Amino acid sequence: MHYVLAAEAGSDHWDILHRKLDVSNTLVFQGRLYGTTIMPSWWEIVQLYPTTGSPQTLDLPVTVARAPSIPVPHHICLVESRGQMLLVALAQHHFALTFTVENISAYRPTEWWKDIRFTMYEVNLNNNGDAKLSPVSCLLDRALFLSDYGCLSVSAIDLPSLAGNSIYFSVSRYPVLMHSLTTGLSEELAVECQIHDGDVRIRPSVRPFTIIDHLLTFCHPNEWTKGLMFHEYHEIPTSFKELLEKISAKWWKYKFRPSQAVHMGRPETKRQLEDAATSHVESTEQ
Repeated sequence: MHYVLAAEAGSDHWDILHRKLDVSNTLVFQGRLYGTTIMPSWWEIVQLYPTTGSPQTLDLPVTVARAPSIPVPHHICLVESRGQMLLVALAQHHFALTFTVENISAYRPTEWWKDIRFTMYEVNLNNNGDAKLSPVSCLLDRALFLSDYGCLSVSAIDLPSLAGNSIYFSVSRYPVLMHSLTTGLSEELAVECQIHDGDVRIRPSVRPFTIIDHLLTFCHPNEWTKGLMFHEYHEIPTSFKELLEKISAKWWKYKFRPSQAVHMGRPETKRQLEDAATSHVESTEQ
């Protein structure tokens, strides 16, 4: 069972906001916490906090809007840009037909990320608690940095190393990609900065890091909170044994403690929460 948890600063316990809810992306916007979740055949934007405060509604988050049908969605992200909430959908429209020995086992065509396209909508909230989605085609001077864990919108005016009207993102095996909404083309930016080949180290860390490296790392807290750069350690080979042992030790030290989770002063059953926490730990380690 999936849980959405929150804690006040200095609190000795977690509050359970929602149960049975798999959230893929969140955004704090105008004092409220929103998230995206997938339904049987569509995506929804839901309000996670504030809640109604009733234990009977733990399984019923407030639906703000349904996302339009998007073919083969890889990511659905929420990001604040210029004071507006944007919904950004990443989808791969079609595959190329050329395969290489390296990626045929993963069923990926050569440079398949070049077929990725983005669809954007402005989420216009109203006083009734729902929203209207309006298509967006241009970001002007803004550059978006997307991930499942957090997104940023940055002005490229004073940062010449960034490209305006562009989206920076990552997919499996390709940690730093940039898609230009002006040209419709994508390019890989970290080819010469990979410190391993998926198996062993092939070069030392390439310094100095770019502003793009830092911003993408900030959007990936799994690496950022460990002091690692995302483009270098988005995948950690098993040969990096010492690093993996340190990460594992830190994870277990700060792991979620089921006995600390309550809602409205009423603890969940210890068995339910232990099962949920164990499942999360196992899926993370895999």
